[in-house]
Amino acid sequence: MLSINFNEVYQLFYLKKAINELVNKNNKNNKINAIMEPARNGCNYINNIKTPLIFPIYLLDYINKLNKNKEIDYNFVGTIIPHRNWIKKKKYQTHNSIIKSSNYGRDPKKKYEIDKEYYDIMCKSKFTLTPTGDCPWSYRFFEAIMCLSIPILEDNSNDIYMKDYFCFFDKDEHFYDINMAIKNYNTFINSKHFLKNIKELDFLFTP
Repeated sequence: MLSINFNEVYQLFYLKKAINELVNKNNKNNKINAIMEPARNGCNYINNIKTPLIFPIYLLDYINKLNKNKEIDYNFVGTIIPHRNWIKKKKYQTHNSIIKSSNYGRDPKKKYEIDKEYYDIMCKSKFTLTPTGDCPWSYRFFEAIMCLSIPILEDNSNDIYMKDYFCFFDKDEHFYDINMAIKNYNTFINSKHFLKNIKELDFLFTP
């Protein structure tokens, strides 16, 4: 079991949670001797094996149980910093959209709890605005995909993961396609963003 410090960044927290899930599931002794999370690069290292951002299964399991009826057009719930001002555009301010500022994810007493309202809104939304922040990627992009919501990126986004998924830029005409949302979901859950799909790490987790 890896110990978790609740002052850690999300990237390291999720990585440790995901590792502990598989160690516990398979009743294995911990063979992991080193982990790293060079945050800006959007990757991790486990025993010097490079992985993309890692997500714990418990988060996917939680989202899978939520209502996915699309009652909302656009959503963004988070910190609205200056370079995210594009999300304030009039076209996103429809009566059927939810765009609001929230510091929930920055509150050290709450940030590692599941934000039920956040995921409920996202699961009911056709589109999620997914601006990048300090790094050229965002967790929100993948959270939207788990919620069957199509990500909307800022024009000229530098998101390093967008090429693998169906998404739109701010300038595009946006249309909701459930089949593409499901394709995004299936691509994601079968990707190396989940440790169980990384064959190079099987020796760490198989009985």
